[in-house]
Amino acid sequence: MFEVEYTIFAGLIGSTFITMATHGTDQDMVQRMLTAPDIRRSRRSLILSGLADIPIVLTFLTIGLLLWTYYQAHPDPTLPKTPNETAALSAKRRWERVSSELIIFLKKEVSVKQRRCSLFLGIA
Repeated sequence: MFEVEYTIFAGLIGSTFITMATHGTDQDMVQRMLTAPDIRRSRRSLILSGLADIPIVLTFLTIGLLLWTYYQAHPDPTLPKTPNETAALSAKRRWERVSSELIIFLKKEVSVKQRRCSLFLGIA
């Protein structure tokens, strides 16, 4: 059961906990519960809001499932094959960006230093 990283059950369980966590701490939900005329209506709004989240979660899971089936049938050669490749590719891209920015910065610094030296020596 735990061999597969991402399953539909993990999505359902995760979304259940996230929904429970946000319903107690979200400003919108707390304000809705506090402004209800009585406790019965406050409970009803909380329960109905939780039930209204079910189709939303199912929609996101369905979209994810459809994307997964599409890319299983039509593999994209530019996409990484495993999560480790994704992390390695992300780290490589980050390093390329940082190193290119570092090279640009160093070129500018060398140019500024050369200009200052030439002004100091009276060459320019």
